[in-house]
Amino acid sequence: MSLDDFLDRDYKAGVYDCSNFVAEVWQHLTGEDISGICKSWINRDSSVCISEARKRTKLRKPESPCIVLMQTRLSLPHVGIYYQEKILHLATSGVCYSTILILKITHRLSYYK
Repeated sequence: MSLDDFLDRDYKAGVYDCSNFVAEVWQHLTGEDISGICKSWINRDSSVCISEARKRTKLRKPESPCIVLMQTRLSLPHVGIYYQEKILHLATSGVCYSTILILKITHRLSYYK
């Protein structure tokens, strides 16, 4: 399944961020609407964000597709989708398709179905 239609998305603070992007791509890939879960990310409440993610089935290792919660000590959680061996996510600079090895350098990664 092609994700080319999502590669032109732009980050807009308070309007369209990584959580909106994940909700949109997830619905395309699985047919499941997770926009309700994403509201916690939009509200910037990291404890709610983590709590909502943990209501999903946690995976020991990534499987395509799955939701990836990326955390650091000094910033709010970031979210992406593991798909075909990489993580697709929306950064302030635009859409990125990064390897797990690169993201693990700066983030703790958790995977959810």
